[in-house]
Formats: sequence, C-alpha cells, structure tokens
Amino acid sequence: MRTEQNRTARLEARITHRSLAVVRRAAEIQGRSVSDFVVSAAQEDHRRNRSHPAFAGSAGEIRSATVEPTSSNRGSSEGS
Repeated sequence: MRTEQNRTARLEARITHRSLAVVRRAAEIQGRSVSDFVVSAAQEDHRRNRSHPAFAGSAGEIRSATVEPTSSNRGSSEGS
C-alpha cells in the first residue's frame, strides 16, 4: 500500500453519535485510529469500485461532477 508522507489535508463529517460509536469500535477491532480506519475503508471501496464511471484517470482520481439545476429545483431558496 502506498503511503503519503506529508498528510496535511483534513476531512470532517457530521454523523450520529451511534455511527461514531460503530466507527470507533470497528477501528479499535482492527487496531487502527479512527482516521486511519476511515481512509482505509474509503481506499478499499475505491479499489472495489474503480470501474465505476465516476472514477477516471490512470491513478483513479474521482472525476468532479457538475450538477445542473432541474426545473423542479430552479428558484428554490438555498438554506431553507
């Protein structure tokens, strides 16, 4: 597994207390930190799904998606 030497990027997620407890317990069972567990799980999911059209490029970078407003959500107020 390739490791990145200079890990400076951050990830935040808002999850329920119950979900956090599940993630913490899963990380503990594997002997990992929560951060390492989450990153490892995401990398494993990527390996399993890299043939999905959302993944592109030789390194499997996730292709950014552009979302166009549909007629049903045009004019809707953000933040409501």
